[in-house]
Amino acid sequence: MEKWLKWMDFGKRIGCHQKPERSFFIKGYQFPVCARCTGVIIGYLLAIPIVILVALNPIIPLIGCIIMLLDWLLQFTKVFLN
Repeated sequence: MEKWLKWMDFGKRIGCHQKPERSFFIKGYQFPVCARCTGVIIGYLLAIPIVILVALNPIIPLIGCIIMLLDWLLQFTKVFLN
């Protein structure tokens, strides 16, 4: 339980909202980051070796970064509220 609380605190410190309705649960414990943040983290971890190993047109990663920035900006400014 104590380790789970530390992971939840870590998730909150990196900026995840941790809403239960948008989070995964494992054996009754909420994942420390929501489903969206989990996807972002996995995407970053996969992007590093892909960019190193595969010769990509530089515009492709740039477009991905712009999309992520726009998504963050819209959420930060609360333009679209659920």
